[in-house]
Amino acid sequence: MISLQRNLKRVFNKEVLLIKSLINGLDFDLNKLTEILNTEEYLHVIKCNPEDFNSNKALDYVFQIRWMHRCIYLKSLHDYIKQETKTMFKDGAFDLFFSFKGARGQTHKDKEHVLIFGLYNTTEYYFPSLKKSYYLKKGDVLYIPCGLTHTANSNEARVVASISLYPHA
Repeated sequence: MISLQRNLKRVFNKEVLLIKSLINGLDFDLNKLTEILNTEEYLHVIKCNPEDFNSNKALDYVFQIRWMHRCIYLKSLHDYIKQETKTMFKDGAFDLFFSFKGARGQTHKDKEHVLIFGLYNTTEYYFPSLKKSYYLKKGDVLYIPCGLTHTANSNEARVVASISLYPHA
């Protein structure tokens, strides 16, 4: 397995980095997402109004579930990230973003550094200032420095995990 720490030291706070196939043997699919969403623990933390989360409207949105380190399916991924980044960063929120069909996220920039992990299908991340897109697939990792404007797009159902990283003071 490629060292995440070694790659991040090379580019920390400078540029976007896409690491292909970092997570070998990643076993995540929409069935796992369905299991997660059906647990009482997570149903109440989906970031949307409860009346918005139904089988019809769910097809039109990108949803976010916060604090996924508590999830049995993703705990080992979170622990790996934490171990690999502990000398450079303290970790923050570990969230799951998903859509059930192609969707375009809002253009935004984050106040912290972000690592995005591809869990299911392909997501395009477009960076207007760079005029460049990166395509994140299952098992890939994308590092986005703080303050860099970007948009996530997909043409199909997709699932990614995101962890916020804050430099040590």
